[in-house]
Amino acid sequence: MRERLAWALVAASGLVTTLTLAGVVSGGPLDPLSGPGPTMKTLDDVPPIWSRALPADDGPPCASSRFDCVLGDAAVLDRETGLVWHRSAAVTPLTWDGAYAACWQSSIGGRFGWRLPTAEEFKSLLIVGGGLPSGHPFDVPSGTYWTASTIDGASALAVSTSNPAMNQSESRLATFPRLCVRGATGLNPER
Repeated sequence: MRERLAWALVAASGLVTTLTLAGVVSGGPLDPLSGPGPTMKTLDDVPPIWSRALPADDGPPCASSRFDCVLGDAAVLDRETGLVWHRSAAVTPLTWDGAYAACWQSSIGGRFGWRLPTAEEFKSLLIVGGGLPSGHPFDVPSGTYWTASTIDGASALAVSTSNPAMNQSESRLATFPRLCVRGATGLNPER
């Protein structure tokens, strides 16, 4: 009660002197002389990363404008998308269900939360014409990889690193390698 009384006296009087009441010390009014400055930025104030292509070859592979190796260099942050990828692909071919489960159980860099990427996410790593951009830090052999994008209960999309313009509809019983990703997803795959 005494603490509230001391604060009420200081706030009501607007005094900037020190008031001591029952061991409570106050050094001035509770309200600042002016309101706080703005802390929010509008979208016009934030430079859009997503609207420009960041170079991957303007520095060391793990420290370019686009890619940064993270989690003990076991993963790669793509600054264009905000997604974090396994640095090395798991090249042992698995069925879609096996690849889905393997990503889900992965703990690369001491972190869980990995998943198969959607076809769109996987293709965001590739350049037009095929392959990863020059200067990239990945250990991802050329080939076809599973994505989380499903067609129906029996087939899913696989993406070729050499021809990213084509999605391949494959039986979920076929076997392909995987490259796991961590981050938000735009689509929920059928399971």
